[in-house]
Amino acid sequence: MTEICPGLILLPAYGRVSAALRSRVRVARLAIDPWRSSPREPTSSSRLSPLRKTRRLHAIPPKDINRVIVRSIEMAFTPHPTGGFVLNQELSDLEESRPLPSKQTNVNRNVMRKIKNALESNPECDILSIIPASYKSKMTQKSAHPSAIALLNRSTIDTLQSLANESPEIDLLSHFPKRYRMDYDRGMEDPGYKALRINRPPKSPDPPPEDTLTRLASAATANVIFPLSDTVNDLISRHNYGTEESLTSSETLALSMKRLFSASNKLWEYPFRGAVFKCSDEVVAKVILGFHDSTEYTSMQYLYKHAPEIPAPRPHGLVNIGNFWAIFMTYIPSITLEKAWPSLCHEQKVSIQHQLNDILTRMREMKQPDGLLLGGVGGEGVKDLY
Repeated sequence: MTEICPGLILLPAYGRVSAALRSRVRVARLAIDPWRSSPREPTSSSRLSPLRKTRRLHAIPPKDINRVIVRSIEMAFTPHPTGGFVLNQELSDLEESRPLPSKQTNVNRNVMRKIKNALESNPECDILSIIPASYKSKMTQKSAHPSAIALLNRSTIDTLQSLANESPEIDLLSHFPKRYRMDYDRGMEDPGYKALRINRPPKSPDPPPEDTLTRLASAATANVIFPLSDTVNDLISRHNYGTEESLTSSETLALSMKRLFSASNKLWEYPFRGAVFKCSDEVVAKVILGFHDSTEYTSMQYLYKHAPEIPAPRPHGLVNIGNFWAIFMTYIPSITLEKAWPSLCHEQKVSIQHQLNDILTRMREMKQPDGLLLGGVGGEGVKDLY
């Protein structure tokens, strides 16, 4: 049973019924009206004189009028589960159905029960006299408990208002609850829906994630995956102070590398991924969290050996330190093409296009060694990173 039909006002004023009910009663009256059923009556009801209309109304037995009204009321708020309306469904079936949490629904049920009991005692009774005088006020009275939709809207407004108070120029659309439409639709379908996330305080901003250096502090050991160049060994050795052990010790290597990164200029960082440190004017270290793949490093090695004319960074060693992998490579000072592109003239852009075309053509001319797995020049194979 839906919420709208059981909750409609049966008789909103004295002597009047709702539009749908008046239409059904009018059709039912015409169906049992002997005046209307006569073939000698070609005139429409709207053109009849008031006296003739009165005669037609009094020609219908009162018990038939009451029967039609009751049946029409039952049709108005008794939908069939398949979508249609059942004309001959008894009121007892309605009483056994699942009650809805609408106060107006219960008022209509009580009125229908009184009407049915009165008709059983006297089929010619006056139905309007049975309806209590407080009926209309009960139907229009607002519930003391707000509906689920009202609570949802109130919670949404409170949340957005608190955000606007903190930052008056905030983008409210980006902070609008993502579940609002789903919760609203569920609340409309089921007034008893209680799974709404209401009265929820504004979500406090997440604390900023730890930076790369802070996470590196817990790294106790470091292991060399690919040999370090003399330049990188010299940089790390400068920070090997306060200990008598050489860099061959994994603990000493980890401590010296952490000191080196702390003293270096940070060029880029993404806390959930890693950072790039400028260790000197010639060398940078790309420190990646959870990086257990040497494909990037072996690709630089391959280009340096087979296509040194391609302007790619030169490899200087790969080290595993704690949960990070540090790729040492040459530093090429410049700016990104994204930043430089707007200020370039047409001839410069065409020149860049030709340079990229030459680089990609040279890379596509390289042959894959026989027996080597597809993906990675070091036999790493194809990987699904996402």
